Amino acid sequence: MEELWLRMLAIFRRSGTHEEQLRQRESKVYSLGRYRFTPQTRELMFDGHMMAKLTAIEARLLEYFCQSPNGVIERNATLRRIWQDDDYLRGRSLNVYVSKLRHYLRDDPRIEILNVHGEGYQIVLPDL
Repeated sequence: MEELWLRMLAIFRRSGTHEEQLRQRESKVYSLGRYRFTPQTRELMFDGHMMAKLTAIEARLLEYFCQSPNGVIERNATLRRIWQDDDYLRGRSLNVYVSKLRHYLRDDPRIEILNVHGEGYQIVLPDL
């Protein structure tokens, strides 16, 4: 397995694909109203000042919101993406993490994370 892994890395290195993906991820910054979120460093900035250093799960969840069309994330898909399963107990954890994100984003009242009945959640951002 190790040899296979090293060969794959060599192919990625020669093609530049792996490095380009890393550069794109490192440079990615999401704009959320008055907030700026950098997934690579897990930093949430508010008006240019450091607001919070998110946990790994909080950062993955916020990045998933940012990558989703119209900010809608389906509950079971989110559980599988963040925790790799969709059991009931993980669902309770998802509720807690969404609540934490709401708390972090509270200083810009134009940003809301809504419950979408029967589907999941939606982040509503102001038009810029």
